[in-house]
Amino acid sequence: MRMKKILTLVTLVLGIYCAQAQTNAGAFASMKLGEPVMFDNAIPQITTKADASSFAGGSGTEADPYLIATKEHLSSLAAMASDKTGTAPQKLKGVYFKQIADIVFEKDSPMILIGNGAWFAGTYDGDGYAIKNYTLKYNTQNAINMALFAYCAEATLKNIRMVGTKIDIDVKGTGAIGGLASVFQDGQIINCTTEGSYSIQVGGTGSRSFIGGLVSYLTSSTIDNCRTYGNYHNEVAVEGGSISYAAVAGIAAEMYESKVINCISNIEAENISTGNVNELIVRTAGITTYASKSQVLNSCSRGKSLVSVAENKQQEGTSYAYTAGLVTVLTNQSLLSNSWNVVLTLKSQATTKSYVDPTCCAAVNESTVGNCYYFNDEAGEASMKTQSFVDELNKGLPEGAKAWQLRKDDFPVLQSQYSVTLPLLIGATTTPGEGVSAIEEGERFRFSLTLDEEYNESKPVVTVDDKTLEPDADMNYVTDRVTADMVIKITGIVKNTATANEKITIGSKVYVAGGVLYIQPEAPVKVSVFNMQGRLMKSAMISGDTQMQLPQGIYLVRLADQSYKISISE
Repeated sequence: MRMKKILTLVTLVLGIYCAQAQTNAGAFASMKLGEPVMFDNAIPQITTKADASSFAGGSGTEADPYLIATKEHLSSLAAMASDKTGTAPQKLKGVYFKQIADIVFEKDSPMILIGNGAWFAGTYDGDGYAIKNYTLKYNTQNAINMALFAYCAEATLKNIRMVGTKIDIDVKGTGAIGGLASVFQDGQIINCTTEGSYSIQVGGTGSRSFIGGLVSYLTSSTIDNCRTYGNYHNEVAVEGGSISYAAVAGIAAEMYESKVINCISNIEAENISTGNVNELIVRTAGITTYASKSQVLNSCSRGKSLVSVAENKQQEGTSYAYTAGLVTVLTNQSLLSNSWNVVLTLKSQATTKSYVDPTCCAAVNESTVGNCYYFNDEAGEASMKTQSFVDELNKGLPEGAKAWQLRKDDFPVLQSQYSVTLPLLIGATTTPGEGVSAIEEGERFRFSLTLDEEYNESKPVVTVDDKTLEPDADMNYVTDRVTADMVIKITGIVKNTATANEKITIGSKVYVAGGVLYIQPEAPVKVSVFNMQGRLMKSAMISGDTQMQLPQGIYLVRLADQSYKISISE
């Protein structure tokens, strides 16, 4: 390995890694996963033409996609993309779907698999809305590939947000799971985010397992501008056989003739394999464990830890553990370029041989690593949070790459952040609370509104610019995609017993006359006046009759623990 110093404005050190090859060619072999299988306890089969009740609207064309607003609509899609014949046909090619609301799964919701016994070939646009708490728990004696989108061919998945996903499977033989899709070929995944916990327990002869933050197995496809977060746990107990694999990665467990670009992985992964087998191979990586005829460009890994353990108990059996910040194995003219890693802990442990590298463990068969960075001490970490490092990254941007941007006291990012402001409210609270939240460009801002008991008859009006936001049944709100600084206004929150210009405390009076606010307190009291955006306009301690001049508008006047709504007009 060759190290090279990069001088920053503060003269700190970055490591630049150049490709190195390992000698054990057998450890670089891999496998391809099979044709779709049918899970009988998943969504039942229906025809591929939807009736009016299957979705919230639409006809399935690009101009008029089927609209998905609930998990029942998602189930209708899953049913349309299923097949029981065993022939694994493509389904829904040229059919379009668009999500129009957050979808929340409850405990014990039925298992939904899109591409069940078939290849989903349509286009799904999540439009930035979330699919929350998607859960799969499964125990089987058969090989399985599981994810919301189980099998996809010639499909497009874009703008999908998987939040709080939980997948836990126990399988004999081969198991593969993905945060969004399992087996994905000849398609594209664009601007998607996954966050969750994923766990596989695999046993049996020649056991093999794969976990991918987005995809378990990727071929002839592109992943662009995606993010993954979460905790991954892979546990293999192999019982005989010639070879056993265990692969865990933040983006794609394995990729063939594919490209990953503009992606960020932020994961914690533990990949453990034990047992009796001729050859035991464990690979863990921030982006992918195996790239053949593929490209990983302009991406980064910035998780907490990546750990590989391979313990072969068979006499004269071999075991190999590989852990890399970005890619464990590049082969067959693959390229890793303009990428970086800041994972805090990288560990490998194996009976025969273990390899650890901050970028790539092995680049073989005319593969190349170039312009890749990592830190190896506190000074290096600090240097990667500077404009000079961002400039260095942006000098080598490959075609189709997004420019890196500096974020204060943090590592570089690929998307701008904007400020979303929630007002201070009287009689209600928001979650998150009042103030400014930083939201990445293109994301939607989500918040909830809770009315205090004495204000629970209010009818809040929530607006952004000239658009009124409508809540769901639990008073949750979702904005449009954030493309600029945004101020959210909330009006219409008044005390249940309060009416304009009436007495609000015994012996005290608040009223308006001639466009002037008059307050006659019974005793010394603090008065606060807020506009309907929650901004404090005036505040004072008063002990006698008081007049306040205010611009034309509607206000909340608060005396001690009492509130009063007034209107100032000319």
